[in-house]
Amino acid sequence: MKKLSFILIVALILSSFCTVPYASAADSMADDMANTLLQDLGIASNFDNLSDGITRAEFCSLVISAINMGELSDSHTLPFTDVTDAHPFYNAVYDAYALGLISSSELFNPDRIITLNEACKIAMSE
Repeated sequence: MKKLSFILIVALILSSFCTVPYASAADSMADDMANTLLQDLGIASNFDNLSDGITRAEFCSLVISAINMGELSDSHTLPFTDVTDAHPFYNAVYDAYALGLISSSELFNPDRIITLNEACKIAMSE
């Protein structure tokens, strides 16, 4: 049951920033409703407008909030040279790395808009 609710939350997160190019003006109302719901659930409390796109680091923050793990106390060193402890989403990237949601490489590109494929990979990692 817990895995099903996690999948539903991830689907809601993904649908909140995936827009169709030919979408009508009414879809902006749907985006606003999705954003409000995510904020009301406490998942997207740090974001103003999710429909503008989500960065890779922001998505890590959303997933960590959705699974509600809290901060991890494990001692890991991030392998990413472009994510310093001064980055606003450092803890979320750290937690996602510690949980194995993201794999190590030299660069993470935390401020680049995440693609749907990348979001699916992170969300479905175990």
